Amino acid sequence: MYRALMHPVARAIWGSILVTILYLVAQSAAGAGAVGALAGLVIIGSAIERKAPSQYGLVWRGAGVHLVVGLGLGAAVICTTIALLWVTGLYKATGFETTPAPLLGILLYLQIAVGEEALFRGVITRVILEQGRPYVALVAGAVLFVFYHGLNPLVDPAFSSLALTAGMAFGAAYIATRSLWLPITMHWAFDGLAGPVFGTRPWIEVGPGFIHSTSMTVFEHVAAAVLFAIIAVIFVRRPGFQKAAPHWSSGQRGGSHGEQDHTGLITKAPPDGRD
Repeated sequence: MYRALMHPVARAIWGSILVTILYLVAQSAAGAGAVGALAGLVIIGSAIERKAPSQYGLVWRGAGVHLVVGLGLGAAVICTTIALLWVTGLYKATGFETTPAPLLGILLYLQIAVGEEALFRGVITRVILEQGRPYVALVAGAVLFVFYHGLNPLVDPAFSSLALTAGMAFGAAYIATRSLWLPITMHWAFDGLAGPVFGTRPWIEVGPGFIHSTSMTVFEHVAAAVLFAIIAVIFVRRPGFQKAAPHWSSGQRGGSHGEQDHTGLITKAPPDGRD
């Protein structure tokens, strides 16, 4: 029975259910869905699978760098997208919010980012990755991410393309660095700025944004999707992604591509044999 429950497919299923339940319970009871989702990961990884936290994405060494890089990338995508819309006349500010409602929206999107990344990257992508299939893990996590967002009847095909490339960017960042902090903060920065700050995302009731503006357009979805696709390609080309191992016990990378530091973001050139 235990062996059946530890089969990769079974782990992905019951792991997803556990993280989802704990997220929903914590969110409804105390508005702390992020805590519930992370607790689910710890229960699955440490208590059941008996892994170290770093083996299921809670990497502490280099976490500060991952947090900063994730926030920077997510902010760069949405700010670049809004700038393009503004230049072309597709984004117009109509006023500013004077209540603290946008701050509540930012906190809500933090819960969402942690919950979704714990589920799609910390459970689903990781379980497949441990079978030594990084590309399958990347695509499967992204496709399920799209399917999940497609359950919302207000989501259009253009947003589905954004969800696909964003999911691939989050997944590639996770696989390349072995850390959940980078995709979590990238996800949060994008959503937290898109809705609560720039006033887009009309299909999620989080209240008004700091900037009152026109709603999201198809162009905005497509532009952001292209930018996330570029980020995904960058991370896929990282040695940490290319050398993804079936199990993350050693955390070592290297080979002909050179060695990476503990953040998975800086590559040292391989020795050339010269003095």
